[in-house]
Amino acid sequence: SKLQTRTKLAALLLRKNSAIREKLAKLYTKIDFEGGDTFRIFEVNKYIKIILDEKVMEESRKLFNEMEIVDVEKGLGELTIIYGIDITKTPGVFALIANELAASNISIIDSMICHSEHLIILKEGDLQKGFNVVFGLTAGKNI
Repeated sequence: SKLQTRTKLAALLLRKNSAIREKLAKLYTKIDFEGGDTFRIFEVNKYIKIILDEKVMEESRKLFNEMEIVDVEKGLGELTIIYGIDITKTPGVFALIANELAASNISIIDSMICHSEHLIILKEGDLQKGFNVVFGLTAGKNI
């Protein structure tokens, strides 16, 4: 597997409704993916959280009114594990990594597995420690 990190990320937690989705579509067109901008969307039953670069947070935040914004969090980092296989078919990988991070007193802010990629959002201050934990699990192993 390969490990990658990103720093200087922020999260915007929004109430889930149709107006938010329309505004997210507008925001999506402003993200410079070719330039390396980060834009992650986590959607659950009542909320939508977007993770993006801190440098575009304030401009992005202006698209939403105060009633739509539940929380704003800065100082986040992303740890990405890129596996050589579709990891969704291997039971226990998510649990193993989550348990090892917890044992090292690292809280996962958000996480998602999609095919062969595993994204883990952490506090930026925990990123190096989290990297070391995951590196220790993956070094020389087939995960």
